Amino acid sequence: MWLPTEGDWNPQLSNKDSGDNEYEEHVKLLTKQLHEANKVAGQQSKLSHETAKRYYDRQAKIQQFNKGEFVYIHDHTHERYKARKFSY
Repeated sequence: MWLPTEGDWNPQLSNKDSGDNEYEEHVKLLTKQLHEANKVAGQQSKLSHETAKRYYDRQAKIQQFNKGEFVYIHDHTHERYKARKFSY
Protein backbone atom coordinates (compact mmCIF):
# COMPACT_ATOMS: atom_id res chain seq x y z
CA MET A 1 0.00 0.00 0.00
CA TRP A 2 1.42 3.36 -1.03
CA LEU A 3 0.41 6.65 0.49
CA PRO A 4 0.35 9.79 -1.68
CA THR A 5 3.25 11.32 0.26
CA GLU A 6 5.55 8.34 -0.13
CA GLY A 7 6.28 9.27 -3.73
CA ASP A 8 7.71 12.59 -2.49
CA TRP A 9 10.30 10.88 -0.32
CA ASN A 10 11.68 8.75 -3.16
CA PRO A 11 11.77 10.90 -6.29
CA GLN A 12 12.34 9.35 -9.70
CA LEU A 13 15.95 10.10 -10.56
CA SER A 14 16.61 10.70 -14.22
CA ASN A 15 20.43 10.71 -14.04
CA LYS A 16 22.09 8.11 -11.79
CA ASP A 17 25.33 10.13 -11.50
CA SER A 18 23.68 13.21 -10.00
CA GLY A 19 21.05 11.19 -8.11
CA ASP A 20 22.41 11.74 -4.61
CA ASN A 21 22.59 15.51 -5.09
CA GLU A 22 19.05 15.70 -6.48
CA TYR A 23 17.71 13.56 -3.64
CA GLU A 24 19.44 15.72 -1.00
CA GLU A 25 18.04 18.90 -2.54
CA HIS A 26 14.58 17.35 -2.61
CA VAL A 27 14.83 16.43 1.07
CA LYS A 28 16.05 19.96 1.93
CA LEU A 29 13.11 21.43 0.02
CA LEU A 30 10.65 19.19 1.87
CA THR A 31 12.26 20.11 5.20
CA LYS A 32 11.94 23.80 4.38
CA GLN A 33 8.28 23.35 3.39
CA LEU A 34 7.52 21.45 6.61
CA HIS A 35 9.13 24.16 8.74
CA GLU A 36 7.10 26.81 6.90
CA ALA A 37 3.89 24.79 7.36
CA ASN A 38 4.64 24.41 11.07
CA LYS A 39 5.20 28.16 11.36
CA VAL A 40 1.91 28.96 9.60
CA ALA A 41 0.04 26.44 11.77
CA GLY A 42 1.44 28.10 14.91
CA GLN A 43 0.34 31.53 13.69
CA GLN A 44 -3.16 30.24 12.90
CA SER A 45 -3.38 28.58 16.31
CA LYS A 46 -2.45 31.84 18.03
CA LEU A 47 -4.99 33.76 15.93
CA SER A 48 -7.69 31.21 16.78
CA HIS A 49 -6.85 31.47 20.48
CA GLU A 50 -7.12 35.28 20.38
CA THR A 51 -10.47 35.09 18.59
CA ALA A 52 -11.87 32.59 21.10
CA LYS A 53 -10.66 34.79 23.99
CA ARG A 54 -12.33 37.83 22.47
CA TYR A 55 -15.65 35.95 22.18
CA TYR A 56 -15.35 34.64 25.74
CA ASP A 57 -14.55 38.08 27.15
CA ARG A 58 -17.75 39.49 25.61
CA GLN A 59 -19.85 37.21 27.81
CA ALA A 60 -17.69 37.19 30.95
CA LYS A 61 -18.84 39.45 33.75
CA ILE A 62 -16.88 40.58 36.76
CA GLN A 63 -18.77 40.01 39.98
CA GLN A 64 -18.02 42.03 43.06
CA PHE A 65 -19.16 41.05 46.52
CA ASN A 66 -19.54 43.18 49.62
CA LYS A 67 -18.30 42.20 53.02
CA GLY A 68 -20.82 40.03 54.87
CA GLU A 69 -22.65 38.70 51.80
CA PHE A 70 -23.33 34.99 51.60
CA VAL A 71 -21.74 33.31 48.59
CA TYR A 72 -21.26 29.76 47.37
CA ILE A 73 -17.69 28.49 47.30
CA HIS A 74 -16.67 25.93 44.71
CA ASP A 75 -14.52 23.25 46.28
CA HIS A 76 -12.19 22.27 43.45
CA THR A 77 -10.31 19.80 45.66
CA HIS A 78 -13.26 17.40 45.68
CA GLU A 79 -12.96 14.80 42.95
CA ARG A 80 -15.98 13.41 41.21
CA TYR A 81 -17.28 9.99 42.32
CA LYS A 82 -15.24 10.02 45.51
CA ALA A 83 -16.53 10.48 49.02
CA ARG A 84 -16.08 14.00 50.41
CA LYS A 85 -14.62 12.72 53.65
CA PHE A 86 -11.50 11.62 51.72
CA SER A 87 -10.94 15.01 50.09
CA TYR A 88 -9.82 16.87 53.22
